Amino acid sequence: MLELYHSINSVCAQKVRIALAEKELPYKEHLMTLGGDQFDPAYMKLNPNAVVPTLIHDGQPNGANGGAGPSVKGLLMTKRR
Repeated sequence: MLELYHSINSVCAQKVRIALAEKELPYKEHLMTLGGDQFDPAYMKLNPNAVVPTLIHDGQPNGANGGAGPSVKGLLMTKRR
């Protein structure tokens, strides 16, 4: 199961949303306003850098150190699926 934490205004998140749509991969959406919700302790556990997007696959965040990598990492991750 894929989960995407993203913001409508994030170009990096938009790249990942487009890739997921093109590959017809279903995902659970977590829309963030970036008005401070990126600093929520629960989100900081997923992504200590407090940035979007964060793509979760089977409960595991993409990227190093438990955080999300750049959107390109997210795109590469979906390419393998």
